[in-house]
Amino acid sequence: MTRSIDKKQFILYYFNMEEIITFLKNHPFFSILNEEEQKEFAKILISETFKKDDIIFKQGDMGDRLYLVKDGLVRIYIVETTTEETIALMKPGDIFGEMALYDTQPRSAYASILAPTTLLAITKEKFEELKKANPQIATKVFQIMLKILSKRLRLTTMKLYGQF
Repeated sequence: MTRSIDKKQFILYYFNMEEIITFLKNHPFFSILNEEEQKEFAKILISETFKKDDIIFKQGDMGDRLYLVKDGLVRIYIVETTTEETIALMKPGDIFGEMALYDTQPRSAYASILAPTTLLAITKEKFEELKKANPQIATKVFQIMLKILSKRLRLTTMKLYGQF
């Protein structure tokens, strides 16, 4: 049985899709995808909205998705016994949770909302489907994730050992 979509729903979906594609076109990493690849990638992104003080995930949770901050502010932090340490503030355009697409390890930190926020998410399941259906796009997304992980590793090294 086919589910019909009324005109209002279709316009909302189309508007959101165009908005997501524009976001990807203007993103410093996802702009490496050509227009057709951006459209295909946008189809598998899920838009999620959060309000201030919402917890996206907890340290120790099993991760199943990567997030792109469309708008708002996200705090990434770790908790050790009685202390919390902020390790990053994610603003529009930032990406986090990327390791969940590649391994099955628990989340290494908490993520909470500091201001009303919209996130674009890709689940591990959808990413696996993308790898099979369109390996060219998946390869480019892998390259993006490698750039992000490399940048974070350098920043961590600089924090721990100072600049070289």
